[in-house]
Amino acid sequence: MDQITDTQKAGHSRAKVLNDLRNRGVQDILIAVVDGLKGFPQAIEAAFSQTQVQTCIVHLLRHSMSFASYKDRKAVAVALKMMSQLMV
Repeated sequence: MDQITDTQKAGHSRAKVLNDLRNRGVQDILIAVVDGLKGFPQAIEAAFSQTQVQTCIVHLLRHSMSFASYKDRKAVAVALKMMSQLMV
């Protein structure tokens, strides 16, 4: 018996929503900004193959903090904040 994980269930749910959008007449999505959920970019690309998928900058910045040591996080956060303000 196959075991279905929560990630697989969520991936199936996202694919279903995207297919429902296609069935309702959505022909194309130009850009999809995602939050890093596993399988979401693949589900988007499966339903809308020409879509440009990118990760939200806020989620990228938050994730990058996990690579900084605890004692350096304040300085890294200040540097990341300055960089994100330059991008706007």
